[in-house]
Amino acid sequence: ISDRLNISLTDFYTKAVNGLNGGVQKTSSKTFDETAALVVNDDAWDKRYRRDVTLSAIARIFSDSASKTQANVYYTTSERECYYSKSLDDFIQSSFWGVTLRQQVNLNFIQCTVGGSWERRKTDSTRVLGLHSESAKSLFAGAEIKLTEIFVPSVSVSTVSVGEENSISTGTIFRSKISEWLALSAETAWYDRFPTLQERFWTDTTFFRTGEIKKEQHSFLRGALTIRIGPAVKVNFEGFKRNIENAVIYLPSRTAAESPAVSICNIPKLKIQGFNTTLNVHLYKFELNGVLTFTDHQEADTLKNFLPDLILAGELAYRSTFFKDKLDAKFGVRSRFYNRQNGMQFDPQTLSYLHYGQMLGRSTTLDLFAILKIGDAHLTVSWQNITDAPYLLSPIYPMQGRFWRLGVNWVFLD
Repeated sequence: ISDRLNISLTDFYTKAVNGLNGGVQKTSSKTFDETAALVVNDDAWDKRYRRDVTLSAIARIFSDSASKTQANVYYTTSERECYYSKSLDDFIQSSFWGVTLRQQVNLNFIQCTVGGSWERRKTDSTRVLGLHSESAKSLFAGAEIKLTEIFVPSVSVSTVSVGEENSISTGTIFRSKISEWLALSAETAWYDRFPTLQERFWTDTTFFRTGEIKKEQHSFLRGALTIRIGPAVKVNFEGFKRNIENAVIYLPSRTAAESPAVSICNIPKLKIQGFNTTLNVHLYKFELNGVLTFTDHQEADTLKNFLPDLILAGELAYRSTFFKDKLDAKFGVRSRFYNRQNGMQFDPQTLSYLHYGQMLGRSTTLDLFAILKIGDAHLTVSWQNITDAPYLLSPIYPMQGRFWRLGVNWVFLD
């Protein structure tokens, strides 16, 4: 509208059809044979429809161009048709709408953000999820103080109200750029996660709730160290720790007739801690990237491996231009390693993941890839899992063996 006010209206519609066969049967002796393996339910699938309409406005009310006012009004509808046999078994419909307002203010060395939001959520009456609605309101404020690059702190606080329950969240971050080759950062936060309408009200003969589902209480701590060795080498070390009280988990269960079922409950405490290390090297026309992640999960001081505790990933690539700089190409090889894990078993009906009791083995994969930039188009070609390694990341969904993948990304507008 003007150089001080922009207004936009977006309307996105998404339709997806998904196969939900439940994976390969546990009794199958040919888990990794694509032609001989037997799936749990070959007739299970769903259709998902979603529409997102958003009206946004960004304005500069104050003379300072960096102080912006942003408002959003949005409305979203979602539908899901579930087919567990050859006919429609479940139909789930939900919607939510709301408004958010955010104001940024720059005061010399202090940048402040204040705002609030209101949202109304609703599920229509269906077989597994009855007619329910709730309202969520929040107020938030944050500030970053930047006197020098050596010490840049920021703080935030917010209040959230869902129905009759209230919560206060706080967070603190500090960043420090000591020199061109050394930077530090740290973050701590305390916040609550309220249970979803599905977690509170989903009803079915194969779904059990041991009691009222309570909100989760999270505390989070993270520290990071970044070292640069000249322009070619960057190393990042990061440690993290998260404590969750009243953690919501899904567990496999059984009905009275011994049919598979799902159980949801709160556990007193879940602790997740670990570290992450990344390495980036750019030397001449070669690029070397590596990631090491170690994660420790504990439930009531008992070690759990429902996700891999150790993940390694690496990539070596060569990048250059060809044909008088008309072709920008990158060729490389990448590998990934996942340590043993119990895995998280997917439940097609609730679209949730259950803690699995059996151990999955280690896995290592190797890929070859090429990324070609021709004009405004990016062409990606990859030969993945070239060793045809059999492996599982979620029980029991065998990952694909050796295969080719082709992708095109073409920018038509600037």
